[in-house]
This record gives sequence, structure tokens and C-alpha cells, in this order.
Amino acid sequence: MLGYGRCDSDLTPAGPSTINAPRPLKGSISYTDDIYDCDKTKVVALTFDDGPYQYTAELLDILKRYGFTATFFMTGNNNGKGSIDTTAPYPDLIKRMVAEGHQVASHTWSHYSLSNSSRDLRISQMVKNEMAFNNIIGMWPTYMRPPYSDCTQESGCWDDMKTLGYHRVYFDLDTQDYLNPLPSQVQKSKDIVKQQLAIPGVTDYLSIQHDIGQQSVANLSSYYFDLIQKKGWKGVTSRFHHNIFLCDKQANYNHYFAASKLPDGQASNHKSPTTINPQLCLPERQMVRKYQAFHNQVWLQCIYD
Repeated sequence: MLGYGRCDSDLTPAGPSTINAPRPLKGSISYTDDIYDCDKTKVVALTFDDGPYQYTAELLDILKRYGFTATFFMTGNNNGKGSIDTTAPYPDLIKRMVAEGHQVASHTWSHYSLSNSSRDLRISQMVKNEMAFNNIIGMWPTYMRPPYSDCTQESGCWDDMKTLGYHRVYFDLDTQDYLNPLPSQVQKSKDIVKQQLAIPGVTDYLSIQHDIGQQSVANLSSYYFDLIQKKGWKGVTSRFHHNIFLCDKQANYNHYFAASKLPDGQASNHKSPTTINPQLCLPERQMVRKYQAFHNQVWLQCIYD
């Protein structure tokens, strides 16, 4: 799936590279095991992939109304949305996330399959996103979610994420909003969350949605959050606290790498967007016109005529 966002991946954010920054492995939490669920009861760790996008501000408003927080696994520049550090309103949205207690996390720069990438490409995909975050909030996260849920030990991806100081976060409740993006389809995702929350004996979830989907944000989210509230549960972030992984209401920003840790003299190999011919991206876009969905946790791109 290297074509997904291929043109965007050629760009590199301006500013210092994070490639040689110190990356201490903090706490007792494994940097080898995948994280799928919470260790705290009566919570849903809400996570949103692939943003920020035009619906993210509305989602933040909805979360604020419910008093919930979430983790945003963000791509830096793919599918023609523009770089998150230079394209309005993304920088302000990301600053708002931090200010309102949400957790900012990485979903790579341009949504490549990490298991099917070379080591150099994997590192580049993470470092470019770090540079963009650093340009916006002066730090970058230590949480990541692999695109397509694809980061295998055999490919070397586990070792590379550990080297970069990342914990890999997945999910145990898939809303399948990426398969049900239309008004006529979103009820399927509503049925999924209703059924999952009604299972006896289950006391927590770590769920996945996508804030690049209009129906997921404007329709599914309020329905889902109502169900969570009616159970007496909370919608929370995924985070570390006192060296124990759990899901809690507030993000712990001690588990970000700060810009002050950057070595002196680091520079980026920045390319201006003007060097990219937009027509080069058209073959990838044409593949997914008219709501053609990819599967295996791949978000469907809604490219209109």
C-alpha cells in the first residue's frame, strides 16, 4: 500500500530533525508487547485515526460537551490534506487538543504499511511526523498506532519502534466506521458499539474511530458517547501513569519527548510543496473513487467527482 499518500511522503517538515534526539525508554511498561486494552474499569479509551481533518473541530466540540477526552493518532501529510504543521487549521487544532487534555499520538507521516517498508523508510515515516509535531507543540509523542494495524516482529518493525521510543497501541473495539461512511451505512457502526457495550462482564474498551469521516464524527460519536454515559462510564485517553498503563481522563505529557532534547545543529531536508506536481497523485486517488474501501483497518478515502 505504498501508493497511499505517496506524493505527500516526499515532503519533509522544516526545522530541526529529531533523528538523533535522545530516546530514553521510560517506566516498566513493555516496549515489545502490543497494547490492546485498558487496565482501568468503566472506561472507553477513545481513539481517532488519520486526522486532523475538516471534521476534527466538530469532534473536539462534541468531546468537550460530554466531558470526554481522546487520543488522536495523526498522520502528518497524506491523501492531499496538507502538512499538519503548515496547513490551516491543523496547527491550531493540535494545540487545542493539548490544551483540552487530549492525547496527541503518531500514525506515521503518510500512512505507509510499516511491515512492508524498509527500515530507513519506517524511521523516516516516524521522524517526519515528530518534526511536524515539534514545529507545532514543541514536543512529539511516544505513542503510535501502525497504519493498517501492521507492524510485525518479523519485519523488524517492533525493534525500530522500540529504538525510537514508541509504544504500539491497537484496540479491542473496532467501530468499523471506515466500512460504513455513508448516512445509509452508519447504523451498522452504531449497532456494533451498542452490542459491544452490552456484553456482560466487560468493564473497559479501547476503541477506534476516524475523524476524517463525516458520519463517524457527526452521527456515530454522539450516539456512542451517549451509550458510554448511560452505563456510567467515561470516555478517556490512553496514557501512562506512575509507570502503569491504564486509561485515564487526562493525558500525561511527561511521556512526550521535548524539543529541548534535540541535539544542536540538526537540520531538515525540507522540500517545498511547490516542487510536487499534484497530477502525480491522481492514479492513487482514482483507485478509490466512489467509496471504494480498503480492508484490514484501512480507512476508505471518500474522493468525490
